[in-house]
Amino acid sequence: MGMKLSGISGILLCLPFIILIASTFIGMGLIIASFIKDTQSFNLAQSFALYPIIFFSGAFYPVDRFPAFIATLAYINPLTYGVDGLRFSLLGVSSFNPALDLGVMTVSCVAMFGLGAYRFEVGGWGRDGPLWTIIAYKLYYIAYITRNEAPLLNSVIKSYLSDDL
Repeated sequence: MGMKLSGISGILLCLPFIILIASTFIGMGLIIASFIKDTQSFNLAQSFALYPIIFFSGAFYPVDRFPAFIATLAYINPLTYGVDGLRFSLLGVSSFNPALDLGVMTVSCVAMFGLGAYRFEVGGWGRDGPLWTIIAYKLYYIAYITRNEAPLLNSVIKSYLSDDL
């Protein structure tokens, strides 16, 4: 009953796809955040961009059953290749070549992060702006969770934040 997973090797193979999918969406969030000036608008803009990407990815319905004009959108969507890579790694079934899935996700991840970092730099916020502060706060939170396990990281981040505040 249910589905048969491809074993421990499939679970290990799905980790790069999970990391690339998450990183791509983090980069997309950076791009959207670079255009938004207030935090209340961010969730609306993120949802407006995120839902079509998820619905046209083939996660809920197979891409080959989409109408032609929606299938074209699905083939442009990088999440389609991420979902297909996860499907291959966990179930052994794939619509595309797994190397193509990995390549498209890698390119989209690098492109999203690069464009997000570029937008923050062009936005006039520079090195002391929100991008670096967000990264510092995230690292500080990680160091706070690990507490005494990362005292050097904790002290470096605290010194950076004290300079900004």
